[in-house]
Amino acid sequence: FFQARTKMKLAVLLVIFVSAVAADRVRSPLAIPTVTVDLDAPAVKRWEAILVSLVQTHGWDYSFKPALDYVNKLLPPSILKLAENLSAAVIPDLPSEMIDELRGIEQAVTKLGHEGEAPLPMLVLLNILYEMSTACTSIVAMDGQNRIWHSRNLDWGFSNYSLQNLTVLANFQQDGKTVYQGVTWGGYVGLLTGMRVGRFSISIDQRTTPDIFAILQALRRIIDHKAVPVSFLLRQTLEADIVYSTAVQKLANTEVTSSVYLIIGGTTTNEGAVITHDEKPVAKDVWSIPHGPQPWYVIETNYDHDTQPPQHDDRRDLAIHALNALGQARVSEQTLFTVMTTPAANNSRGVLNDDTQYTAIMSSGLGLFDAWTWR
Repeated sequence: FFQARTKMKLAVLLVIFVSAVAADRVRSPLAIPTVTVDLDAPAVKRWEAILVSLVQTHGWDYSFKPALDYVNKLLPPSILKLAENLSAAVIPDLPSEMIDELRGIEQAVTKLGHEGEAPLPMLVLLNILYEMSTACTSIVAMDGQNRIWHSRNLDWGFSNYSLQNLTVLANFQQDGKTVYQGVTWGGYVGLLTGMRVGRFSISIDQRTTPDIFAILQALRRIIDHKAVPVSFLLRQTLEADIVYSTAVQKLANTEVTSSVYLIIGGTTTNEGAVITHDEKPVAKDVWSIPHGPQPWYVIETNYDHDTQPPQHDDRRDLAIHALNALGQARVSEQTLFTVMTTPAANNSRGVLNDDTQYTAIMSSGLGLFDAWTWR
């Protein structure tokens, strides 16, 4: 099994590299380091060693500091101060375990010699801001044997800084066994991409391009409506011992802080959906396999499925053409990578583009989760 798996991953890397040279610029993939988050450990200790290792490996100025600088650059001082005050106010309304994990990250930053540079309200703000600032492409496709595959590119300009040095593939474990997995960043306790083997996989795509006041509105929704940060909801859903249909209901019927798409894939026939959320208590729309002329997949970028994306950013049309050319019978990890590395065409930026931070391919039914950052 190990030899076959190794050969397959080498083949995938070759496909990625050949495709990537045709993207907006020449890019090459890098393996994402795997870490263990011990859910049996006290929450304040779970991320300490991970963050310390990342910072010691890459240096403060090339790991965690740019994430903090991004917030300070994005928000004017008056808005930032108000946002930090609101972040402090929402702490009692957020999941206590995740707040304790953030407290542990604050303590780790202090141990690294940067006391006061990442106070808890700033970390809360950073964890909510991530979900409002990313553009993405997510696909759930059913292959010729009715197995479900889930691929995603996470795109984020991040002021021309790569998140590569903070990116990890985290195995969340209890009793020494992995309960669920996800790609995340050091200092970020939520998930934007994750999978529970034998149950489902989930990714999050931004729905709107918020202005600087959107973060204040999101924080107010936590206070006024007990809304849940969407990345926290994704992780809570993966932690729950529930099946695909129950997960869809949980994701659709929980009020979240941001206007987003939640893309979920299951393990068997027709288990794939895009859940569209706006600032309402329940989802605006649940769009599922099968549907329309392409009944074996759903694609989401950053626009509602029943509206036309702008020509300069029609990644959806590029992905549709690539999938249709591929055909359902040929869906696999390798071929989905070719779709996710589709280059710019027809005056639209590519599915793989200059802002792509990482690519992930998941299959909950097969127990497969592979991910790469881009250099």
